[in-house]
Amino acid sequence: MISISALGQESLQKVIDLSIAVFQPTEAERKKYHDPQTWSKHLASDAVMLGAESDGELVGFIFVRRYGQDQMHVWMAGVLSAMRGQGVMTKLRNELETIAVVEQRDTITINTYEKKFPSMFRLFKHLDFTLDHQADEVVNGESLTKSFFKKTLAI
Repeated sequence: MISISALGQESLQKVIDLSIAVFQPTEAERKKYHDPQTWSKHLASDAVMLGAESDGELVGFIFVRRYGQDQMHVWMAGVLSAMRGQGVMTKLRNELETIAVVEQRDTITINTYEKKFPSMFRLFKHLDFTLDHQADEVVNGESLTKSFFKKTLAI
């Protein structure tokens, strides 16, 4: 059974470790996206961190930043490969939407690269996010198209 809960600073390193296990970043990506000080600063000021546990083990997470009065942006999210396809990200998204509605925020956004993370790209389309726009970027010397998804909530 999967349980979802809000996590605080005490769980930060465990979530970063899970993120590293999920994404297996290069050293440059690790410095850019997995710096504990950056995550801690966001968590202390504007972020929500949710964790998904199965049998007491952290198997998924979603780290969301609040923007303005109406938007929440999924900054980082992931699920262990062995747990994919079991509804973990759907449960995390559902909890995030509940929080957004309680806070009267009507927009959730997420960005991803289809070429690099094809399952995430398909998942968010499946979870009723709309592809808002795309932009070409060079990431670590590789040309990628960044996709910007958006979901408007009825609050």
